[in-house]
Amino acid sequence: MLHKMPKLYAFVTCEKVITDSEGFSSLIALFNELTVFISEGSPSPPANAVAAREWAIFTSWEGEPADDGKEFRQIFQLLYPDGTPFGQEMAFLFTVHADKRYNQVIAKSMGFPIGQPGKYLIQMRLEQDGSTVFGPEAIRMDVKYSAPAQVSQASAS
Repeated sequence: MLHKMPKLYAFVTCEKVITDSEGFSSLIALFNELTVFISEGSPSPPANAVAAREWAIFTSWEGEPADDGKEFRQIFQLLYPDGTPFGQEMAFLFTVHADKRYNQVIAKSMGFPIGQPGKYLIQMRLEQDGSTVFGPEAIRMDVKYSAPAQVSQASAS
């Protein structure tokens, strides 16, 4: 019989994850796009620019009974639109528990790269005992450059 691994239930980016005392998580401000406003005549941000923005990657895994007590290593890598990595891979260990239907991994970060407009990839894979058992899977984050909206002022008479 083929052994099933935990099943991916959710893989998203959000501003913040709040977990209550019972282990239930609330995802605040899901997003998949950032807009960088650049005033007319201003230069584009440098290629290594990072926006001071708090954000998190949230994954949830539905465990299989056969995986109870097994440890897994989940690895994330953020890639620029040109395919080069932004920083090092981030690794998180978690153990599947039979008494929990879902096992969550929350990767918090401060700062998101904005130096290249385009499609950033957040790649994720799951390893057990040094071997990849799931993935790589990827979600996309779009970074767009835009001029700020003009604010019209009513003239006083």
